[in-house]
Amino acid sequence: IQNLIKYLNLFFLTVSGLKAEHTDMYRCKIEVFYPPPYLSLTGNGTLIHVLGETPTHDIRMLRCMSTH
Repeated sequence: IQNLIKYLNLFFLTVSGLKAEHTDMYRCKIEVFYPPPYLSLTGNGTLIHVLGETPTHDIRMLRCMSTH
């Protein structure tokens, strides 16, 4: 992960240099420590299917929605 950006209730992260063996189901996990009570939330998942290696200058964006 190169960077993580929060905008309103969305989180964006950038990944690069993916290879075919990175194809998998990825889930977003958010832990809210404050304000109490503690919450641990896990998303439904996003399937990332990589057909080949991506150049390092390619940007792939994933979105994880937050209710907080």
